[in-house]
Amino acid sequence: MGTFDKGNITLRLPSILEMTTPFDDLSPRAARMTHGRLPTMLRAMIPVSCYPLLAIPYRWSRGRVIRQLAKQDQMYRQEHPKTIAPPARLRFKVVGACTINQFLTGGQATIDDIVTGLDKAGQHIEQIGAALDFGCGCGRTLLAAQACWPQLQLYGSDVDTEAISWCHDHLPEIRFTSNDALPPLKYPEASFDLVWAVSVFTHLDESRQDRWLTELQRIVCPGGVVLASIHGPRAWAGLPQRTINIIRKNGFVFAHTRADRGLHPEWYQTAWHTPHYITHHWASFFEVCDCFARTGDSMQEMVVLKKR
Repeated sequence: MGTFDKGNITLRLPSILEMTTPFDDLSPRAARMTHGRLPTMLRAMIPVSCYPLLAIPYRWSRGRVIRQLAKQDQMYRQEHPKTIAPPARLRFKVVGACTINQFLTGGQATIDDIVTGLDKAGQHIEQIGAALDFGCGCGRTLLAAQACWPQLQLYGSDVDTEAISWCHDHLPEIRFTSNDALPPLKYPEASFDLVWAVSVFTHLDESRQDRWLTELQRIVCPGGVVLASIHGPRAWAGLPQRTINIIRKNGFVFAHTRADRGLHPEWYQTAWHTPHYITHHWASFFEVCDCFARTGDSMQEMVVLKKR
């Protein structure tokens, strides 16, 4: 079972989240396909005492899914030998069970979100010189960005050294660095006109979020844009009503769901935000321009921030 920590509030989180998906970039339908076909509506109905019994088959299923994807990859690469895409395990760590084609399509969807976010901040991609993918993983968005915007100076940073190593080897025209779990990043002040952080603040506690917002403020140029995805109301579907009530009351909730134990660090869990929390708390760091639903099946919303 998981735990909510917010101020003096602690409660047990029904850990059916451990049995669905830690990958918040999936729609509810895709999430069910990723880790079995348990309907989302049952999350709030199955007795908590039963959840530990599901842990072993879940982890076995995770390994089985990755092996199946690897077999599909072999066939895909034979038909598309020039396609650059990371192996199944690296993709799974970022977005769960997805084929190479779905991985690449998802990167293009994020490009669409970036274009929308810039527009809402009153800017255009032609005004951008240097851009950072903070939490780039194995390069899903940067693969698409390199193809769409060859004129940009592109950078990527992530705590996952295995993913960064793959990116170094396969995307040599992009500058990659690994970063620690906490700031600072390895960049001077005012280095970037644009930073995007997809599925980063969806997994950090409040203290870490504040420290990273401060760091992004440091490395972004005056007037620069930061796009950060969150778990807003779209991502609450299927959560127990008690959990939703607490999110609404407190504005921010961080849960130790341990859904992806063995794939990510212990501090990498699940966070939910309300729009009110974003417009008030994050306004301490940036001008909050907008918050919009991400493209396609994603359950996330994208927050548009601008450095004052």
